Amino acid sequence: MTHPSDLPAWAALLVAFFLVLGSGLTLTGTVGLLRLKSFYERMHAPTLGTTWGAGGILIASIICF
Repeated sequence: MTHPSDLPAWAALLVAFFLVLGSGLTLTGTVGLLRLKSFYERMHAPTLGTTWGAGGILIASIICF
């Protein structure tokens, strides 16, 4: 098993990029859930943000491990 400090610099930067991107999209989705008014707006827009955000975090995890 590799230790995270054993990652090459390019892989660490890629992991950091996808973590920041994923967490930002997830945060946007959750803020949208609180701010939107109708039921259909609350179901559609935040779902897209949190799905892409979880995907970004998953890609970062795949690259890291």
